[in-house]
Amino acid sequence: MEWHFFGCALPSLTEAFTSQMKRSTQPSVYLGLTAACALAASVTHAQTTTVLPVSLAAPLNSSTNTGFIIRTVQAPDLYAAANSYIRALRQLNGTLVDSTNVAIPNEATPGSNPDGSYSLPTLNFEKDATPIDVKDGDGNVVVSFTPDFFPGIPGPAGTNTANFAVEAVAYLKLAAGTNSFGISSGADRVDANDDDGFQVFVGANPRDFFSTKVAEAEKHTSQAFAADQHLETLFNLVAPVAGIYPIRIVYWQTRLGANLEFYTVDASGNRVLVNDPNDPNSLPAYTDSPSIAANAPYTAEVSPLPGSSGIDSSAALQALIVDGTTHLAPASVALSLNGVPVAAAKTPFGRGTLVSFKPSPLRVDPNNAVRLTYGDSATFKETNTWAFTISVTGGNPVTVAGQWDFDSGDLRATIGSPLEYLDPTFDGPAGSSDDKTSFGTTADYGIDGINGQVARVLRVPGTLSDKVGYAVHHGISPNGGGTKVNQYTLIMDVYVAATGARRGVALAGQQERCSGR
Repeated sequence: MEWHFFGCALPSLTEAFTSQMKRSTQPSVYLGLTAACALAASVTHAQTTTVLPVSLAAPLNSSTNTGFIIRTVQAPDLYAAANSYIRALRQLNGTLVDSTNVAIPNEATPGSNPDGSYSLPTLNFEKDATPIDVKDGDGNVVVSFTPDFFPGIPGPAGTNTANFAVEAVAYLKLAAGTNSFGISSGADRVDANDDDGFQVFVGANPRDFFSTKVAEAEKHTSQAFAADQHLETLFNLVAPVAGIYPIRIVYWQTRLGANLEFYTVDASGNRVLVNDPNDPNSLPAYTDSPSIAANAPYTAEVSPLPGSSGIDSSAALQALIVDGTTHLAPASVALSLNGVPVAAAKTPFGRGTLVSFKPSPLRVDPNNAVRLTYGDSATFKETNTWAFTISVTGGNPVTVAGQWDFDSGDLRATIGSPLEYLDPTFDGPAGSSDDKTSFGTTADYGIDGINGQVARVLRVPGTLSDKVGYAVHHGISPNGGGTKVNQYTLIMDVYVAATGARRGVALAGQQERCSGR
């Protein structure tokens, strides 16, 4: 089987990323994926490194209770839950609603803590408590775990292991310098489009919506069509001084397999669960912190989202402030829009307060800058700012942001930025691969033309390597009422032979990168 990429008119995509391809080992049989949003067999990412602010460090030995505080929430099995961070966040906050604006119930079994959370020593979970092998991108086992069930899952019905979200908060005892971590989560076939997800945050109060994201689930695998995989994402935290640092992990499961493990990785590649009471080499984690901010009220969620675009002008400004050990002082709440104080409503909501304001839908300036300040009854004060844009009369014109016709016999664009080789030293014109990307006409490759006309095409090589792929840099701003490009059209001509080994392929969307708020 051969695939040929004829060209792609790309009005808008959300982020540049690389699509990669795999093929049968038979030299005459090819399988390729084009470089465009929603087309990926596997995606490679660099390991992230974050230098933590010294202000986050609490003194060593200032925390006493070891473990993690874990909350789990679960939607009914029949609910069509989005596979996204925002869905998980709203589940945890109790703000997730269905298409009729009815709140989604929580079916997870609550823990014994007053807020329904659990206090547990480690993060080592699998939905059926089945032992797992964590593998690297090449399919090699790097560590094995014997997990427990996710806390509270399944709920009282005893059968539902789908549609849940988990929040884990802890305060880590970090040595000065680089501290390396890994998180394992579940992944499935690329055509299932149902991988687990997670994001990791640090901040004075790690639960705060405006905390800094330091890692997120990444799909490192050469086994694009393998089911029930247990993959890992690696990241580094650089501590300027030794101390106790806050961390929050938000994890979500939609369907199929599910696992979550959090561990350190030393210079020899040894992986040890964080706060494992049975391993003397385990890094300690604590459930408490002496920090004022860590125990104060925090902003759990805001709407419209920071950086979002194309928001309906009638949409309300909202912020959910949740109480900590200390409680919100309602009189301290102040909200302003574009520098002008507004009279915000303050409504009790769960363990917190929903602050809201309805601006005029007739305003003509698309730019909106929001400032929110609040405090507790003691000395804590907090200020959050964010911005978004609204749709105004006339809307936005539709323009082609990228088009690749390959008329020049290379990756140059007819419109927009050129494509880039994922690894030009391997697949580029001077690369080391024996079978590289090539350019020619439909007649050169003996395939049908487009509308009966001979056309120039890109031929994707069939080399079994994750070094083959193309990156698209589209440069499109968010639209459609979110922080990503929610409204776009992708047009392309792809030739697929009727026969050939391993000719099945998935054109699978990456929600967090190509669309979704």
